Amino acid sequence: MLERFDPRRSQFPIKRIRDDITQMFNRFFDEPFFQSQPSSAFVPVINIREEAEKYTVEAELPGMDINDIDIEVRGNVLTIRGERKYEQKKEGEHVHMIESSYGSFQRSFTLPDHINIDEITADSRNGILYIHIPKDETKRTRKININTNPEH
Repeated sequence: MLERFDPRRSQFPIKRIRDDITQMFNRFFDEPFFQSQPSSAFVPVINIREEAEKYTVEAELPGMDINDIDIEVRGNVLTIRGERKYEQKKEGEHVHMIESSYGSFQRSFTLPDHINIDEITADSRNGILYIHIPKDETKRTRKININTNPEH
């Protein structure tokens, strides 16, 4: 199964809660109410689905041109990178608030061993990037039993 690497994940739930609260307060006090500059912290939302024959990675990339997105597999790591560009305001336009995020991003995921890298495909519909990762059943893991009476 594909898993997102999350360095904040911890076996100490109280620490996670404290970290989340600290992060929430930092965002609250660092971001003024009527901020007129776009945020440079764009991180696309990712969903990963598994079916019998494939995995599908769904990345929400609203308003992005597919020419601004790169997908690559190196070893067993799938990387999606790109940039969501901010369109400058037009003459006579006054922006009161910008809540959308913009900027460069990179997301990487470790792929399982039993996939067919050569058959990975991608398509985009309605602002969502779909990456289809077919499974290769010939590369499935096999459990090895340990012999308790070796003849060697």
